[in-house]
Amino acid sequence: MTEEIPLTGGRVTTGVVRVGQTVHRPVGPRSPFVHRVLNVLGGHNAPQYLGDDQIGREVLTYIPGAVPADLGFFSLGQCVQAARLIRQVRDRLSEFPDCGPGQTVCHNDLSPCNFVFQRGQPVAIIDWDAAAVGDPLDDLAYALWLWLDLGNPDNDLVSCRTRLQAMLTAYGVPRTQWPSFSQWIPQQMARVAVSAIETPGRTRAVRAWVARCSAWWQSHGADLLR
Repeated sequence: MTEEIPLTGGRVTTGVVRVGQTVHRPVGPRSPFVHRVLNVLGGHNAPQYLGDDQIGREVLTYIPGAVPADLGFFSLGQCVQAARLIRQVRDRLSEFPDCGPGQTVCHNDLSPCNFVFQRGQPVAIIDWDAAAVGDPLDDLAYALWLWLDLGNPDNDLVSCRTRLQAMLTAYGVPRTQWPSFSQWIPQQMARVAVSAIETPGRTRAVRAWVARCSAWWQSHGADLLR
């Protein structure tokens, strides 16, 4: 029997293991929907759903590469590639049967910690547990927040502005729509504060972090979008 190698670092699902060139994960109430989403993507920039194993875990293709353990600084090139990747996936999923006009299937956790990197560049999105039909710009706003670590007091504002605007451009957001992100980004911060996982100590820490990010964005966000 092929050895099971625990995969750590996930923020939603525990008990994930690698078996050869596959990943075995516990299923949850949203797994059937997620499997439909992954089937539409067909292994492009995301794992492919292969079925279930003998003990009922879902089996996905393993995507080799590195997954960041935490937020941090990502280069202009990495940020641009992430925005292009997010747009490619959005376009593939916009024809998903459950989507209405202007909707797509949102990942809802487009942190760099849910991207696989190869040769220093993001190439695939993993951990689709929170996926749901929604507004694609909500997903982008969330990604901007975490890829740029908006709220980190050590951020260089010039670099942050350059990378933020480059991501908007790479995604294809018209410049006339950029000011809308002054509200979209804090809305995503508020969503995280409300949905913080109820575990001892975590909820308070997450909400304190979100509060710091929100205050930072209120001070600098409008300037970054000009």
